[in-house]
Amino acid sequence: MFKCSICGKPIEFRDVKYIYENVIVCRECYPQYYVRKLCPLVRKRMLNKNPTSCIYCNFKKECDEYLLSVVKKHE
Repeated sequence: MFKCSICGKPIEFRDVKYIYENVIVCRECYPQYYVRKLCPLVRKRMLNKNPTSCIYCNFKKECDEYLLSVVKKHE
C-alpha cells in the first residue's frame, strides 16, 4: 500500500497516478496537483494569456477553478 502525499489516504498501486522521488499522488488528487505544481502554462494563464493547448487540456476545469481562487485571494 502507498500513501498519497496530498490527501494522506492509503492507496493501492492501481490508484497511483503520479510518482516522482518521494511524492506519490492518487488518481483523485492528480488533477489539482498537476495544475498547481506541474503545468507550465498556468503562469501564462495568470497573465491573461490563453495558450491554444489549454483548449484541449483534460484539466481545464480544475485550472479555471484554481485561477479563480488565486484571483479571489489577491483581491
